[in-house]
Amino acid sequence: VFNRAERGNWVEGLTTYLANYYWHELMGDRAQAQEQRRLMVQSYNLHVPPERDYPVAQFTQKLDEHDNAIGYQKAAMLFHLLRQEVGEETFWLALKKMVTQYHGRHAEWRDLERVFAEESRQDLRWFFAQWLEQAGAPVLSLPEAIARPVAGEPAQTFQLEATIIQSNKPFRLPLQVRIRMENDREQMLTVPLRSLREAISVTLPARPTAIDLDPEFMTFRRIARQSLSPVLNHYVTDRRRSVLTAFTDEPSHPSPFRDVVARIETQERQKPIGERTVIASLAPDGLLPQEGSVLVLGGPESRSGIESILAHHCGERVVLNDRGVTVMGTVHEGPGLALLVSCHRVDRPGSVVTMLYAATPQAVAKVARLLFFYGWNSFVLFKDGAVAVRGEWPLVGDRTEVRLDASNPIR
Repeated sequence: VFNRAERGNWVEGLTTYLANYYWHELMGDRAQAQEQRRLMVQSYNLHVPPERDYPVAQFTQKLDEHDNAIGYQKAAMLFHLLRQEVGEETFWLALKKMVTQYHGRHAEWRDLERVFAEESRQDLRWFFAQWLEQAGAPVLSLPEAIARPVAGEPAQTFQLEATIIQSNKPFRLPLQVRIRMENDREQMLTVPLRSLREAISVTLPARPTAIDLDPEFMTFRRIARQSLSPVLNHYVTDRRRSVLTAFTDEPSHPSPFRDVVARIETQERQKPIGERTVIASLAPDGLLPQEGSVLVLGGPESRSGIESILAHHCGERVVLNDRGVTVMGTVHEGPGLALLVSCHRVDRPGSVVTMLYAATPQAVAKVARLLFFYGWNSFVLFKDGAVAVRGEWPLVGDRTEVRLDASNPIR
């Protein structure tokens, strides 16, 4: 089945959804499937600021990561949302029907809409108008949640009430909500959003403690940079960036960190002057530039300055020591260690502090060339050049603590 890209390119989004995403689901790897959904949402939010957004229908080809985030990632999530809208069986029957009807022929977005509408026996005009023909994504929040004990019921029965708010314009979408309760219990709900304010009221078998919005990235939405898990690509996409060198070398023996600096300099030659990255030495007092995201490159010779930066912006998540590093309470030791870690810059919302720390020059040399391939993790620990462990810090701002109102029980 062919497409005419100048009339709208649906092929890249569908291929991304089936090959890059659905394969993991098909193989039963739920964790990797969720990771792919996270990457789709995070790519859009970092590479597509609201002022540069455009509808998926206008995508024709990929020129940069900005186009990729719309034409590949958002378009893939469009198919994921369409699958949820029409149902599992109907979705796959419609895809097969599409192939049967257009085998060897050209098809356009309007043809997909017609086939899915016919197979589902639904009017899907609103869906394609919302996700295909208009730019943007919903901005969601849950400012407060209140739980009250239910009078006359067992002692552990509670009524939870909350309101989900869309702060820009109303989108229709299914929103997954995870309710955390005492004793490590939890309950998952799917709330169909239709308006700017959607009330939730649910009876629970234990006291609720917190609510997570879309914990498995099942929908597509706009998330503020400061609320996303901090990653190297925060630095890459920031309007203002700095590289702070905290290593020593000699003209006859350049540090392997120089390879990272040289690569960034090459990348920056292609950017407008106003976006060029500042490259400077780390100040003795550890002070950072006033604006933007910062990439610090260094090793044991600058440990004290690096430690102060980590302590201020990462807290106790990452700690350096004489023999290695501690990440989330786990100690890692050895001369082949290198750590790439990103944390939100506490004094500049939306910007990050990213650190590449290596125990030895050899440890740097083995990871410098591939550094930017690890742009979607909050931390990556390398041992002798191989990834030993990596992960993401939890999202900030998507969890709402539940307030207990025991003085006014539900009757």
